Amino acid sequence: MGKKMISVLIATVMAVSVIGGCAKKEPAQSGTQEQVSQPAGAEEAEEGAEAQAVNYNETGTLKLIWFASNGTDTMFQCPWDEDQCMFSQMIFDTLVKMDTNLNYIPKLAKYEISDDGLTYTFTLADNAKWHDGEAVTGEDVLFSMNAYVADAKAMYPNYFTSVQGMAQVKEGTSESISGVTVDGNTVTVQMTQPDVTFLLGLCSLQLLPEHCFEGVALNEVASYEGYWKKPVGCGPYEISQVSFPNYFTAVRNENYYGPKAAIKNALFTSYATGGNDAIIAACAAGELDYAFGNAVNDKAAGDNIVAQNPDMEAIVIPSSYVRQLRFNTSGESQDGKYNDDILKTEVRQAINLLIDKETIAGMYNGQAVATSSIINPGSPAYNTDIPLFERNVEEAKKMLDEAGFDYSRPIRLLYYYDDQTSIDIMEIMKQNLAEAGITCEPFLITGDTATQIFENKNWDMMYCAGGDKSDPILGYQYIVPDGANIDKIYGDVEKRNELFGERYKKYIGASDETEKKKLGDELQLADVQNCYDIDVYSLNRVILLNTSKVKLDMSIFDVDLQQQREYHFESWELLSE
Repeated sequence: MGKKMISVLIATVMAVSVIGGCAKKEPAQSGTQEQVSQPAGAEEAEEGAEAQAVNYNETGTLKLIWFASNGTDTMFQCPWDEDQCMFSQMIFDTLVKMDTNLNYIPKLAKYEISDDGLTYTFTLADNAKWHDGEAVTGEDVLFSMNAYVADAKAMYPNYFTSVQGMAQVKEGTSESISGVTVDGNTVTVQMTQPDVTFLLGLCSLQLLPEHCFEGVALNEVASYEGYWKKPVGCGPYEISQVSFPNYFTAVRNENYYGPKAAIKNALFTSYATGGNDAIIAACAAGELDYAFGNAVNDKAAGDNIVAQNPDMEAIVIPSSYVRQLRFNTSGESQDGKYNDDILKTEVRQAINLLIDKETIAGMYNGQAVATSSIINPGSPAYNTDIPLFERNVEEAKKMLDEAGFDYSRPIRLLYYYDDQTSIDIMEIMKQNLAEAGITCEPFLITGDTATQIFENKNWDMMYCAGGDKSDPILGYQYIVPDGANIDKIYGDVEKRNELFGERYKKYIGASDETEKKKLGDELQLADVQNCYDIDVYSLNRVILLNTSKVKLDMSIFDVDLQQQREYHFESWELLSE
């Protein structure tokens, strides 16, 4: 989203050597030779041919954002924990990816699935190497899966729930997933049940080189500074230079096992100091070629950038992404100021009725729609038995009184988006709750957001993101008990497992569409009735692209698969420096 303008911008200058190759035109000779005039337009044609001879893919630089929620001061952020940066797609690789028809396609490995859906066999590419020259092996795959499920901050642990032995590694009672075996370049995965989300999880599992983590505990891999100072991947680009906290450069991996990237050089600039306003200003100034994420996911901000810089195009992608309020139902906070009225379902339901979702969605100029559940009401997956949302202040007041709500105690509202639209939304929510006599105290967090949210828990409500899945029902994976971060803030493990866990498990194993629709409807109803969160609005995604400088296959934006899609960097083209 857009932010208040901050005057600090990070300027980075890269010296790029330009490859010559065009003959210099000699002036006409005087004296005994007769000077011959050129036909009209010949000089312009020759200059055009000279310009075409410059291969900008080799001489130019693709300019991107270096984003990390933990900052860029000392090391890179593991993409398992946060992924709003093309760094993860360019430096690392995954076993499989997804195309724009939502089909899984081989990346590092070809794969086969047994008829009963319980056995996956992956065969790695023979010529895949890490950037340091070491071969990519099946042991690297097993190591990465082990480290991922042991990482308490990993984004999608539930995608691996059905892998045999995964739970033991997550709990720390085993060092290796028993259901994963390795034989040379062949990796075999045994499942406890068919699971349509497993391959989706592999699309987001950036593989790491085991040999770079000798002696490092599995649960420390994602934060091991010895590696993340300058990570080694096996993707189409490798890191060249790093200048903390300002920028890093990447160069085409000439030893890549697949089609090589067309563009040779990339520059990733950090805007951690200036924040989202600095990113927006950089887009408007033509200093970025491609931008996505929270900083620009606002159509109004995108339109404003395009108005200032017609070379930029704001691309709107249909999305299952939602913004929601999540409640801290753990019953505790580190500072002891937790408002335990939040534990009452009726109080959470009343707050839901107080939020003016239509007004908030309207702030996005047609980009957003108010929601009752995590599913966009325009989606075929929406449970039509759930009425469209209507605000009702009087009913909310009645529910609060009947629940014995203590009006003398404030509700603390945490948020981590610092753009102006989000700040305005916080004020609207504060006013919404004030109409029923509730004191709401919004506050912005920065820095290590994961620790503040999941460990300190000095908040009662949190404004955050949800959904964002190719199948919108899979958005409910976040509320399923997973033994990690979610359980730290939601509590009620047994109840959530009964309401969501068992249904979600059946959903991801179902093949009958009628059964899947029934289970999806039940998940939505449980969501609305229990209000562990409040879904406020569904928001389409905005991507910014400098179409005068960068040419690519625009079909990659047909669906919202930011983390799972195959980008085909071999087809990206620079049209200028």
